[in-house]
Amino acid sequence: MTVVYITRTAEQTLDVIQAYKAARMPLEEAKDFTDNLLERALDAIETNPARYPPDPGALQMGVILQRWLDVDSQYLCLYRYFSKEDIALLDIFASTRQNYLSLLYMVQLSRP
Repeated sequence: MTVVYITRTAEQTLDVIQAYKAARMPLEEAKDFTDNLLERALDAIETNPARYPPDPGALQMGVILQRWLDVDSQYLCLYRYFSKEDIALLDIFASTRQNYLSLLYMVQLSRP
């Protein structure tokens, strides 16, 4: 099974989602939403990280990030997969309606 790490940027984007949801629902429901989103992404990516395609928006900007999409919630996770090491780094959680350019810029800044 693939080892999956959550980057600081992924944590930050989950916090943004939680804050957005908390403005529209009780805080506990917003926390549950983001916890469940993270859990579903972890389960799917740990099981088969190569299954998910590169994100077309990222590719247009010269960045290779795989995209896991949760069709029920319309949120996605952009991640890097290193097949040789069998490691995945979760970089971004976002709504499918968010601006990719600003999110990709955040990821580039957070890389070592």
